[in-house]
Amino acid sequence: MEDFKAITTQEELDKIIGERLQRDRTTRQNELQKKYGNLEDLAKKAKTNEDFEDRVQKMQGTIDELNKEVERHKDYDAKIQELSDAKAKIKEYETASVKQRIAHENGIPYELAGRLTGTTEDELKEDAKLISGFIQKKAAPPLGSSEPTEEVGKDAAYKALLKKMKGE
Repeated sequence: MEDFKAITTQEELDKIIGERLQRDRTTRQNELQKKYGNLEDLAKKAKTNEDFEDRVQKMQGTIDELNKEVERHKDYDAKIQELSDAKAKIKEYETASVKQRIAHENGIPYELAGRLTGTTEDELKEDAKLISGFIQKKAAPPLGSSEPTEEVGKDAAYKALLKKMKGE
């Protein structure tokens, strides 16, 4: 115990405590450096993280704007389906119209126009010609009787002459 020296002044106490605090601080800094690396690098990373958080907030704002835009266009698929249905219906009407026209041109009754088959107008015309060949056309009634009439009497000759003049 000979090495023990009593502390008699405040300055000696401050000096001893300061040395002890410095050793402790150095020990702690060394531990932190081993665990986390250089403290200056950590400070730079902290600054970078603040920039990163700012960028994340800006990106979140952009995401919110895009979500609003998506919400505005969410019925887009339904409108596309509606448009394609309308186009299909228009094509159906156009095909029916072409069939009616071709049937009329070939003397096919209106009721049979829907029976025409084909995807192009030429195919429809060929089918119409085939069908019109099976439909019998009514013969025009004769203009006059071709059978001889035997009229008897004194006016028979005059009546026959008049009929021939009328074209019966």
